Amino acid sequence: MLIKLKNIIPKLIGSNGKENTGKFAVIGGCTEYTGPPFYCAISQMYGGSDIGHLVCTKNAEEPIRSYSPEIIVYPILCSLEDTNLNDFPI
Repeated sequence: MLIKLKNIIPKLIGSNGKENTGKFAVIGGCTEYTGPPFYCAISQMYGGSDIGHLVCTKNAEEPIRSYSPEIIVYPILCSLEDTNLNDFPI
């Protein structure tokens, strides 16, 4: 099993270019919870990934961007503040 994992995981060498050691995406984050998605994304960056994308709500964008410039933030998730609860059937 360990040998199979070693064959899948790329070796981290200095000559690797951008996007050679992996990309990832984290989906989550709202006004009250900006830390958990950020820490999930930054731990992937510290683990060796090259490019990190984080998809969050519009209200969470600014705090998450202020934590680190290494993560690409997309504020496209819909939050309860953005939706009209009367649109949902009860």
